[in-house]
Amino acid sequence: MKQFDFMKDTDELGQETVTVADRPKRKLDLIPRIICLFIALIIWIYMTNVNDSDVTRDIVLNITVEGEDELLNNDNMVIYGMDRTKVKITVKGSNRDLVKYGVSDYSAVIDVSTADTIGKHSLPINIKTPVGSSIIMVSNEVANVNLYSDYRVTKSVWFDAWWERGNESAYTYSIEKSSDTMQISGPKSIIETIEVAKYRIPNEGYYTSQVFSEFSVLFYDKNGDSVVYGEGTVSYSTENMSVKLNLTDRKAIPIVINIINNDKGLTPVPSESLVTVVGDPLALRQIENYEITLPRAYLDESVNVVLSNENLPEGVKFDSAGSIISISFISQ
Repeated sequence: MKQFDFMKDTDELGQETVTVADRPKRKLDLIPRIICLFIALIIWIYMTNVNDSDVTRDIVLNITVEGEDELLNNDNMVIYGMDRTKVKITVKGSNRDLVKYGVSDYSAVIDVSTADTIGKHSLPINIKTPVGSSIIMVSNEVANVNLYSDYRVTKSVWFDAWWERGNESAYTYSIEKSSDTMQISGPKSIIETIEVAKYRIPNEGYYTSQVFSEFSVLFYDKNGDSVVYGEGTVSYSTENMSVKLNLTDRKAIPIVINIINNDKGLTPVPSESLVTVVGDPLALRQIENYEITLPRAYLDESVNVVLSNENLPEGVKFDSAGSIISISFISQ
């Protein structure tokens, strides 16, 4: 069936006229309609999911400890041996809020200020979800944290250091400590079992002497057995302490004799052609010979020179300091 349209027009005299014209039926614009329907469907699905208030999610939280300062100041007590530092909880809320808030917006807290008696305690974990949100906690894997409390004491213990040298090191060594003791603090029941603090020098390939500071130590009882304790249970400081690993090597170097005034062209002949020096391996690498300077040469006479460490670089000395090198002269 044809479709007629009435159209206004202007004739040659400028008068408006109305004409009737037949036009084909208008076609439906299917593609734009399909696109609009698809976009509307996506928006509907998104809004439905975002506002769904029955979504659950598992979250792992670090447990924060509060009340330690109060416990220490009021009762001179500390806590140790916590059986866990994290807790997993299940929360429920709208998808919008679960996406909006991160782990940092939640908290898991225990208050230890009430653990004011010696022994074991079981303290509740206080879980807090984001304020002003639809999120609530559904469940948590554990409701309490088990820990111990004890009086805080300070003790001076023997300090030592050792190095398990690898087979690749041909150097001899010694260990120099800035102190033979150190102060440690912590729960009385643990501190009383500790007799020695030891620093283990890292087992690496050293080619020169090393100084170590601000290091961690291991604790041992009177029988030499390791004392096991939780991280942060025993407090100490090595900020003002140092351990030096002194490496020593040996090297034979030739004697070189310089004569300032040698107008007769005499040749010096030392009683020893080589001398042995000992010291830090890096310092020894910088020494190629040992120079002796004489003011003049004397035919048929000899000069005695005492080996003195004062003429050697720092960290190097003669294997036989104080020995005498006798130098005679011959004609060339």
